[in-house]
Amino acid sequence: MVITHSQAKPYAKKNRINPNKAKQNSTNPDEIPVMALLRTFIFLEIVGDIAEITMSSMANRYKLESLKTLTRKIK
Repeated sequence: MVITHSQAKPYAKKNRINPNKAKQNSTNPDEIPVMALLRTFIFLEIVGDIAEITMSSMANRYKLESLKTLTRKIK
């Protein structure tokens, strides 16, 4: 079956990519919003604090002087 130009034109027009939408969905690293970076940084700070508190409480539980001995004891 051969598609003529007049048959193909409505199909192409209907399924054409909107250039404005393509720009919004782009994953260019230069376009990462500052707030997203700030949220990520704060999240990582909180996770780090929780890990530090957990390690120190485990060290206190085992009455260990340093975290190196704690990691040896866990292994």
